[in-house]
Amino acid sequence: VAQEGLDVAECSYVIRYEFVSNEIGTVQSRGRARASQSKCFLITEALSLNYQRETDNRLKEEDMKQAITEWREKGIEAFQTLVRKEQADLLKNLSTNGPQPTALGASQPTNETAKTIHCRFCDTFLCKGSSLRLQGTTVVCCDQAFEKLANPPKSAGEKIVCPNRTCHRELGAVILLSRNVPGYALQISSLKFFIGSETLPRLFKKWSQYQGYMQSL
Repeated sequence: VAQEGLDVAECSYVIRYEFVSNEIGTVQSRGRARASQSKCFLITEALSLNYQRETDNRLKEEDMKQAITEWREKGIEAFQTLVRKEQADLLKNLSTNGPQPTALGASQPTNETAKTIHCRFCDTFLCKGSSLRLQGTTVVCCDQAFEKLANPPKSAGEKIVCPNRTCHRELGAVILLSRNVPGYALQISSLKFFIGSETLPRLFKKWSQYQGYMQSL
């Protein structure tokens, strides 16, 4: 109902139960609550896959708002100039190099894939970049070596902490994948990445900033 656009002027509440689509669906479902001072709720388990998706959607919504504000400030002429430049650059790149595979569709890891991933707070090694997988928009670690090292809990919503006992900072949370198999969703704000031959680690605020190859589950 919320997705397909049923318009009820008296609607005061929209309640989604374990249902999250993309960022556009999140905005649309909230807009179905038409009445004054109406509210929209999502019912899901804390730190579940749908919780992670909804969090990602809200971050994308804020990015969209910021982008719209920036475009409005530039004005129509500046916007059209930038669009024409991007189109020209894209056509030039396609004519020179041909179509390029996306990160998710690439058959080989990119040069931006981390060799190793460490705890940001104490530098303890956690896993290899090649062990990261995508479950929708959620990044999970699929590595038996990581399981043995971190000994994470198996129940959804429980916290994963750094295996270094003097650190013990939070690294992420357990989510349930298909067939109720536990997955280890890592929060990028707790990690640092060693890429290629670089001696200094890279830090990222959001997973969308990390350009390494991650296979979809």
